[in-house]
Amino acid sequence: MTATSKRKIKPFRKSDPMLSGILALMIFVSGFSIIAQFTGFGAQKPASYDIADAVSLRFTDEAGGAIGVYRGTSEELLHVYPAETGGFVRTSLRALAFDRRKAGIGKEPPFLLLRTKSGPLLLEDPSTNKRIALDAFGKENSDTFNILFSAASRESEQS
Repeated sequence: MTATSKRKIKPFRKSDPMLSGILALMIFVSGFSIIAQFTGFGAQKPASYDIADAVSLRFTDEAGGAIGVYRGTSEELLHVYPAETGGFVRTSLRALAFDRRKAGIGKEPPFLLLRTKSGPLLLEDPSTNKRIALDAFGKENSDTFNILFSAASRESEQS
């Protein structure tokens, strides 16, 4: 036998501080995770909003990649976003449509555009109970939905 093949392999020692520290950390993290799961410690609760006004909107795919915005379940066209425009509107709808597809819900149910008493807008899908706080994405992005809210409000006042 050669000198290299006679190396001694050290057995595991219970007093190895590095291994003991890693094991203790794993036990602590696992225990804390289990406690947090059962008690809800550290969980964020969804924000509650006082709703001042709401409009119902339906979004449809139109010819040439455009998006049509209709009031509620009616055929009243409020706005058209031509192809390559309305990026924030498209992105917001994609986020909510993803949850609809997962739940097997079609495009038919309208969305709700909610104005809170303090002013910010929320886009809600009542079918999935998902909400997007639109003001969180900046005033310019929120203003695209403010235009839709104003158009839908004017239409409902004239009806």
